[in-house]
Amino acid sequence: MVVGRINNALIAEDILQKGSADVTVMGRALLADPELPNKAKAGRFDDIAPCTACSLGCIGEQTKMRPMTCVVNPMLGREKETELTPAATRKRVLVVGGGPGGLEAARLAAARGHDVTLCEKSAKLGDSSTSRSSLRRSKKSRYGSNTSRGKRRRPASISSSIPR
Repeated sequence: MVVGRINNALIAEDILQKGSADVTVMGRALLADPELPNKAKAGRFDDIAPCTACSLGCIGEQTKMRPMTCVVNPMLGREKETELTPAATRKRVLVVGGGPGGLEAARLAAARGHDVTLCEKSAKLGDSSTSRSSLRRSKKSRYGSNTSRGKRRRPASISSSIPR
């Protein structure tokens, strides 16, 4: 059995195929995206929300004896509190800002059936959570993330600059 920062389904499979272990354990990766095994099995690797190794909500909150959270998966621990239902009327929605909040707002609006446009002034999506995790990932993990948040398939159109 192999445990410890295995956050990529392809790496986990590679470990198994090489015979290095009989079982691979993915902890925080499943907190970030509970559907990871199903998406990997279906070959939908670009749809996997990667654990960014920020350790803010999962480990950080537990050290303070508070409920676990996740920067990538804001629904962690709240799955039964909110039910995502289709919108009664489909609308055009504009989300300004491609930081974590904007990305989540766009994702939820699109999941409810709205036509979403996300505008971000920079070329990079994710804002500070992406920057912080990149620093930690370079020091802590030789594998890094399996995909960047900006490469995930999005049910929204995205503009990298706001027209004036």
